[in-house]
Amino acid sequence: MRRRWRYPFAAGVLAALPLAALLIAMGRSATGRAPLALWCAGPLFLAAALMALGAWWSRSATWLHLRVEEPAGRRIALSLPAPINLLARLLRLARRLAPPPARAELAEADGLLRDLRALPPDVPLRIEVGSPGGENEGPAGRLEIYVG
Repeated sequence: MRRRWRYPFAAGVLAALPLAALLIAMGRSATGRAPLALWCAGPLFLAAALMALGAWWSRSATWLHLRVEEPAGRRIALSLPAPINLLARLLRLARRLAPPPARAELAEADGLLRDLRALPPDVPLRIEVGSPGGENEGPAGRLEIYVG
């Protein structure tokens, strides 16, 4: 699982290299096609480069794995890199700049992020979702959050 970053990285690099060569070739030509190359190939090169950089970053990023299980047996799993450390820094900065009533709420969010980072990678945070109205006594579903 930890090596899957290589596929989007390779795709981004393999797409960025020919686009970079095209941009360089068009820029050197004296036919006046350089603006056309920048308008057409420039955004594609930028997207491919961002894809490669994002994949490179995701190899060492903290991953957030969500698993949702519904009572009918349907399961959904989602895994994505989550910049928890960056988010914690932004929350601390926002807490300093926020008015006093909002500081308490931002402190709670910062505490939740601190708890999520402290979780071992193999121990999930489980949330049982109850049925609305209270007619059924069993849970309506389960959400598991793994951080690691």
